[in-house]
Amino acid sequence: MQNRFLIIGSTGYTGSAVVSYLRGKNIQTIAHIRPDSSNLETTGAHFTELGAQVDTTEWAAQAFSEMILRHQPTHVFSLLGTTQARAKRDAKAGKDSTYEFVDRDLSLLLLNALEDAAPQLAEQNNQPPRYLYLSSIGVVDDTKNRYLRARADVEREVRKANIPWLIAQPSFISGPDRPESRPLERFGSIVVNGVTSTLARIGIKGPYQKYGTLSAAQLAAGLVELALDKTCYNKTVDTTAIRPRIPSGI
Repeated sequence: MQNRFLIIGSTGYTGSAVVSYLRGKNIQTIAHIRPDSSNLETTGAHFTELGAQVDTTEWAAQAFSEMILRHQPTHVFSLLGTTQARAKRDAKAGKDSTYEFVDRDLSLLLLNALEDAAPQLAEQNNQPPRYLYLSSIGVVDDTKNRYLRARADVEREVRKANIPWLIAQPSFISGPDRPESRPLERFGSIVVNGVTSTLARIGIKGPYQKYGTLSAAQLAAGLVELALDKTCYNKTVDTTAIRPRIPSGI
C-alpha cells in the first residue's frame, strides 16, 4: 500500500518541516490545521503549493475519528506543542493554550481517535496505522516540570496503545529560522553544542550524538525515515537514534 502521512501539528516549527520533507519525497501528505489558526491561510496555501492536502477538521473526538477514517493514513504524526508565552497571550483572548490542554489533552484526543479508527483501517488496508509521538528529552514520570509532566502523561498512554507506536525524545530543536522567538532555548542549544562539539573533536562523541541540537529540517528527516522503518516501532528513541537517519546534506 502506498504510504500516506497525516500530520497533526503541521504549522509548528517541526511540523512544517515534516510536511516539506514528505512532499520532497513525493509521499502523500495530509496536513491538519486547526480551523481557527491564524496561520491557516498562509500556511495552508504553502502546503497546497507543495502538493499536500490541507484538512481543517475541528478538535472533537468524533470528528477526528471520522477524519482519520476518511483519509485512511498509514502513518500519523502527533507534533503538538505550545509555549508559556503563547498560553499567556491566548489566555487574554479567552483561549486555552496551556501545556495541559495542548500538549496533553489534544494529544490524547488524537491518540484515542486513532485507536477507535484503527480496527477499521487495519481491515481496509491490511495493516494498522503507525503512530509517532514527538515528545522531549528529560521526560520522566515523577517530574515536577509542567511541560515535561504533560508529555509524560501522553507517553504513558501511548505505550498502552493497541497500534504500532514510536516515541521520539529529541534534545534541542532550534535554529535561526525558528519563527517563534525562544531566546533561552536558543542560548542553551548554542552552549550545549559548543561543549559537546569540543568533546567530539577530542574523540568523545557520545554527548554530541545525544544532546547536540537538531534543526527542524534534520529532525523532520530523521523522524520520517524512522517512521518508514517497520522495525522501529514500540520503542522510545532519542537523538542518538534519530541522527543516523538524517540524509547527508540536511
